Amino acid sequence: MQIRKLLCVNFWILTSISISILGCDKEYNKFGSAQCSECDQIDLFINYSKSDTINKARKLYYLNEARDLIQGLHNDSLRSNYFFHLSNRMYALEEYVLFKKFSSQYLRIAKEYKDTLRIADYYWNMGLYQSKIEVSDSAYYNFKIAGQLFREIDHKYYQAKMDYNIAYVLRRSKNYIESEAYTFKSISKLQQMEKQILLYRCYNHLGLLYYDLGQYEYSIEYHAKALEKIIEIPRKNIFLERSLNNLSLVYQKQEKYELAIKTLDQALENHELEKNHPNLYAKLIDNRAFCMF
Repeated sequence: MQIRKLLCVNFWILTSISISILGCDKEYNKFGSAQCSECDQIDLFINYSKSDTINKARKLYYLNEARDLIQGLHNDSLRSNYFFHLSNRMYALEEYVLFKKFSSQYLRIAKEYKDTLRIADYYWNMGLYQSKIEVSDSAYYNFKIAGQLFREIDHKYYQAKMDYNIAYVLRRSKNYIESEAYTFKSISKLQQMEKQILLYRCYNHLGLLYYDLGQYEYSIEYHAKALEKIIEIPRKNIFLERSLNNLSLVYQKQEKYELAIKTLDQALENHELEKNHPNLYAKLIDNRAFCMF
């Protein structure tokens, strides 16, 4: 009880839940107190578990507090949604046993109420998990089912995301022809939407795919398209620097070392990389050194 009182005087951390391995953007939907008296407290525990100022053990403690409150809810729809968000949090914390447990709980309720959207979410999340542990055939299977369910409810954007996810898995399995086909399927759905980040990912994916195939001119073409898309993305993250690094690798293969160095130097103009993204910074420095010598 003392901890709950303490939480109430803390600020809310209003961020969105996102499973980020393949660019998922599922938003965390807060349920207000108009629907249940416990909801604000559950939201507080879940949001607080995302704080960067507490360790993993404390985050899990808050999520367990949320779980106890969720289990007492009488509204099955609310319980299903909250178990969905708990599973996402457990995935983010790499607690995969609990991730699968909570996923099974919301799937059971979703099937009972024929909630196609939430059932599709289950297969989406299982696909992400299988992709992370590199079980490609299972990841493909789960993304495929999720895509079919999203098609049933005519959710074109999520269909496009599943096409991209399948393409990603297929490329990692070296099934380049099918990967290319699924990427273009995703692009065709996205053309009429303002979803620039996913379009960027698709073009970047094609740039990497054609690099793998040794088709370097096509690789340059699609990396250029990816770079063009970055201009339309409000929060650019480090898309630019990653794409410039990818492009420099193509120039290396073509033995255009001066052009590769120029491209890498453009990426290194971001002076925050060494501090905030040391792994990418190290790659850029290593690639530059290779081109020099």
